[in-house]
Formats: sequence, C-alpha cells, structure tokens
Amino acid sequence: MVKEVNKTLVGNLVDKFNDNNITYFIDYKGLTVEQITALRQSLKESNSELKIFKNTLALIALEEINKDLVEKTKEVFKGPTALIFSKNDPVGPAKALLAFMKKNDKVKIKGGILDNGFIGDNSVKELASLPSREVLISKVLMLLNSPITGFVSVLSGNIRSFVYTLNAIKDKKGL
Repeated sequence: MVKEVNKTLVGNLVDKFNDNNITYFIDYKGLTVEQITALRQSLKESNSELKIFKNTLALIALEEINKDLVEKTKEVFKGPTALIFSKNDPVGPAKALLAFMKKNDKVKIKGGILDNGFIGDNSVKELASLPSREVLISKVLMLLNSPITGFVSVLSGNIRSFVYTLNAIKDKKGL
C-alpha cells in the first residue's frame, strides 16, 4: 500500500518537474507554519507554488527525468528541502523568495533547475536582480521600434527642409 502511494507521489513530482521550466530548492528549517504560509502567498502572486516532498522521492523523480541532475543535486537534498515550481517566469519567484529572505533569515537557497540544467544559489540571486518579464519585453519592443522612429524622423526632416525652402522662395518672390 505504501509503495503505491510513493509511486503516485513520484509520478506527480515527475509531472511537476516536466510541466515547469524552473524549480528552486530552499532550506526552510526553522520556519513556522505561518511563515511558510506567508511565503506560499508571496510566491502565488508570482504564479509559482511551493511544495514539500520527501528528499528521496524528489531524487527518484529527478532520476526518471535526467540522471545527470541527480549527481548535481544530491548535495541539495540533505536536510529539509522545499521545492518552488514556476511555469513561466524564473525571475518572479526568485524576487519573491529574496524579498521573503530579507524578512526571514532562516530560509536559504540551495539551488535550482532551469531548463533541465542545475543552477547554484548565486545564479538564483542573479536571476532575482533581472527586471521582470514584462519590463524585458517592453525594452525589446522599444529597441525594435527605435530604428523605425529614427527613419521617420530623418524622412520628416527632409520634407520639413523642403517646405522651409519653398516657403523662403515664396517670401523672396513676394507671393
């Protein structure tokens, strides 16, 4: 009976790893239930979720996905480990996590998995320093729009000069 439950949990965890492009691992030792709930709420605002599984089940699920990840993450799964999953934006959960860490020094980042590759705790902190997805998209759009705006300015400058020249000729001839 217990083995069937574990197989189901591992299957659910494999689905979680496959459905999300970013997973962060944190040490939550020493947090109260209220603090974990507050962390879950702040992560929910960034479209991510915090789940707690047994470390052995998480390692079994990772082995089913990518055997190379197991070797890199074995050290991560020592002690209490919570998993933060996000489907879209890797920056939002990292920012929410670092903001929570400023209030609660008991939380420690252990690392993460980004697009089937292991990232360390420093990389997670670097991700948090990036602007949000929406800001990055607006910057790209601004860069794409910039050459067109410059081209229109150049064209309108030539037309404007031509109109000023015609206006000067008209004034000179007295029309």
